[in-house]
Amino acid sequence: MRKVFAFSFLVIFVFPLALTFAQQTQPAAMQVTPSPEFKAAMKLYWQKRYPAAIEAFQKVAESDPSMAPAANYFAGYAHYVMRHPAEAQASFSKTYSAQPQFDPRPYFHR
Repeated sequence: MRKVFAFSFLVIFVFPLALTFAQQTQPAAMQVTPSPEFKAAMKLYWQKRYPAAIEAFQKVAESDPSMAPAANYFAGYAHYVMRHPAEAQASFSKTYSAQPQFDPRPYFHR
């Protein structure tokens, strides 16, 4: 009985408060609107077409400075998956030198 009460308390009171707090403290970086070009590059990435994705991310980074950190990050990750550590490190360095607090989580939706 106590376990049911404790679980009910968590579900009814604690979880909604935590959810409200998380929504209120969500940084602006978590609310992104990727460009169509970035979305196309991500599609290639999710299809595991890494060389094409890297090329597309590089074009996005050159043409849209606001998307450059994300484009460089995912180009780096594609290099990492393809076992190109030097290229991956260079891309990650571009990302974090331009935006030290970069957070890739908002870009992981499909």
